[in-house]
Amino acid sequence: MARPVRSCLSDITTCVRLTFAAAALTCSLPAHAQTTATYENGTLRISFAEHTKEADTNRRIDLSGKLRMLSQRVVADACFVQSGIATDDALPMLTATISEVSAIAHALEFGDTGLGIFGAEERRMTLAVIAQFKDVWAPMQMNALSIAQGDSTHDDVRRLNAQSAELLQVAHQLVSTVAAQYFNPAKTRLADALLVDIAERQQFLAQDIAKNACLASAGIGTDGPIDALWSARMAFNSSIGALSLGMPSLGIQPPPTSKIDASLAAVRAAWLDLQLPIDAQLSGDALSREQLETVFYGANDMTRQMGSVINLYAEASRFGS
Repeated sequence: MARPVRSCLSDITTCVRLTFAAAALTCSLPAHAQTTATYENGTLRISFAEHTKEADTNRRIDLSGKLRMLSQRVVADACFVQSGIATDDALPMLTATISEVSAIAHALEFGDTGLGIFGAEERRMTLAVIAQFKDVWAPMQMNALSIAQGDSTHDDVRRLNAQSAELLQVAHQLVSTVAAQYFNPAKTRLADALLVDIAERQQFLAQDIAKNACLASAGIGTDGPIDALWSARMAFNSSIGALSLGMPSLGIQPPPTSKIDASLAAVRAAWLDLQLPIDAQLSGDALSREQLETVFYGANDMTRQMGSVINLYAEASRFGS
């Protein structure tokens, strides 16, 4: 059945621009940064404390953004495990995803030097959203652990997927709140923050694609997974094109370095391979075990590659590329 071509890119960029515009209005250079940054022989020197604070800020924003992707990966992993697809890798990944969600939520609240967060959160608004996230995650965690232990049915995966919708909503709220609190326009340009956020959303979309492809194949839900799969496919395709070529009308600049350009080219090549089973499924074909394994491994490779792109964008931003 033919479906209208839709792009979620404009919605994505509108959300991001509002988030960081609000951050720019509500944040200013920390007071201690004004006293610890000095010039020596014409060179700007930043104290260790200021460097640590900047690293802490970046990690808080990065990790809160990562929770969006993990909210979908936990369902994708659970579905592949329950369906018996790539279980040698899907099962360890499911347990690792469960642990990572809990570790990030804990670090955002209490700090975790191992994750690059050097102190407990203090602002009540941010703490309230973290608490809300943990409240939604608690029953999901129990459900996901049950699936990992092999004591589950498709109904458990269906329930986990339903729970993930609320978790994703709270994760979006959390990254907006954290960005508004910690984003520093004196350190990071809005255009750079936009690029990083879209790249992070590509990770989320890759897992959303894998999740819905598995749910549709397993018959968990009716038209819902197919409709969601179509939307995620179109959004990913539009966004990777915008990152690769730029879209000035939406504030998206072309790749600022040759490394980013080459990395995005590799993502586009991998995306072509992943699209083959996805487009077959959207055309009404039932996916074979091998095709579903291609989706599982392809989506996770896409997530990994986009992680490298995110790091390159962050590096380019730091050095003013």
